[in-house]
Amino acid sequence: MDTIHSQPAALIAAVIALVLWIARIVVFARLHTMRPPAHLVRDTVSDYANGTTRRMFRAMSVITAGAWAATAFAVLLGLPAWDYRIPCFVILLVAAVTPLLMIAAPIPPQGTRLGAQGIVHYLLAIINFAAAYSPADRIAALVRGAAAHGGSPFAVVVGAVLGVLAVVMLVALIALIASLVLPKLRRIVGLTERAFLWSVVVFYTLFCGALIIG
Repeated sequence: MDTIHSQPAALIAAVIALVLWIARIVVFARLHTMRPPAHLVRDTVSDYANGTTRRMFRAMSVITAGAWAATAFAVLLGLPAWDYRIPCFVILLVAAVTPLLMIAAPIPPQGTRLGAQGIVHYLLAIINFAAAYSPADRIAALVRGAAAHGGSPFAVVVGAVLGVLAVVMLVALIALIASLVLPKLRRIVGLTERAFLWSVVVFYTLFCGALIIG
């Protein structure tokens, strides 16, 4: 992955992405301390789109969209030899667009009818989650391969961690889907969604760090 250092625009995109992913982590953590908080186990993260946390949720969505977009361009510009570069770029752009669309179609407050807007919101969330996970295995393999061919010690560690996180993402995503469709598991949907989202943001934060450090 050292080719990214010969492409100034790609390196800048990776640095911007890393900063935005870190900002996303900070804002996401901050949301959980605000009042009134959504229940960490029962309520989805989208519930933060209502009430006193609405502005913070929107800010997080914009930051997340920027992080996805910057990561996409870092991949496109900085990894010209990667055979999965274009598909990954497109998938990451999809992940970038959907948070912005979800702002325009927030879910209704708890206790009210879901309605068409709420259904659209959940469909966008599903698309976003699928886009977030789908390149994970290929990205982890890319970093591991670069580490095996003279990469830095950081890349070696990150490659191993990304492989584990890709599995965690898959397990959390399956658990999230199960908690959405199985009534007996609906009470833990907030927990499964947060497990998935945290694994995603940590995964891509480390990936951007690996792009920068090599």
